[in-house]
Amino acid sequence: MWRLFGLIAPLLILSGAAAAAGAFMPAGPPKSNVLQTTTQYTPQMLQCDSPDPDRAIIGCDAVINSNATPDIKSIAYGRRGGAYERRGDYDRAIADLNAAVRIDPKSANALRVRGNYYRDQHDFEHALENYNQAIAVNPKDPETFTQRANAYVINGNFVNAMADYAQAIALNPKSAMAYASRGESLSLSRRR
Repeated sequence: MWRLFGLIAPLLILSGAAAAAGAFMPAGPPKSNVLQTTTQYTPQMLQCDSPDPDRAIIGCDAVINSNATPDIKSIAYGRRGGAYERRGDYDRAIADLNAAVRIDPKSANALRVRGNYYRDQHDFEHALENYNQAIAVNPKDPETFTQRANAYVINGNFVNAMADYAQAIALNPKSAMAYASRGESLSLSRRR
């Protein structure tokens, strides 16, 4: 009997998760190619968040060309910019990241994503400028503090990195990313 339960239990769990996921998806295909909602949970927006850059670009294009709200379009531009960066198309990536900030200049997310782009390009001056703007917009966002700390580490500034990791952890004591990044940077600083 336990063996049978062991075989059935994963199926019950998976079917429950699938049913719960279905609560966020429309019952059928969209009636038109125009987004009728301002949420991030439309099929196009979910595709825009795909780890596959080509798939993400298609989904983000659909959101950008829809009647979605400006804040949703800003998110889509940011995600498409990240997809272009993953494909190595840096000109399109920065153009989309700039569009995300232009559409919603008070979006800490758009500023942080653009900061991540500059950090990845080793343009620390622009990265820090964007992180600082994001923190000014939302000083309670632990992810921005963590990302700025990561930029400090890459640039060799461990003192400022530790302060930002401490702030990120104070804002979200359950942030595994902040703890892990802080541990890695401590290890790295001791090797230097």
